[in-house]
Amino acid sequence: MTYAVGIDLGTTFTSAALARDGRVETVMFEEGAEVPSVVALDDHDALEFGTAAVRRLVPTPDRVVMHYEMPLNEMMLAGSAALTPSCSGRCAVDPRI
Repeated sequence: MTYAVGIDLGTTFTSAALARDGRVETVMFEEGAEVPSVVALDDHDALEFGTAAVRRLVPTPDRVVMHYEMPLNEMMLAGSAALTPSCSGRCAVDPRI
């Protein structure tokens, strides 16, 4: 099966869609179709994103990254980014679309 993934990495919110079999489906995360564009490392160095990462802004701001859209775009244009998409079991395709 051939498919394509589209990611809208916005400054404030991020969303994604999956195109396969001639249909486009919105990726649904635990908190909905849009998640805050924030990532963080938890106490065990596991990656968190969205609202879970926002909750770490006050207690551990040094482990939180936001407003990374421009540097990420620059890395991709320079060809230096090796990105591996992963939801770690936290997202699913919305079959309603």
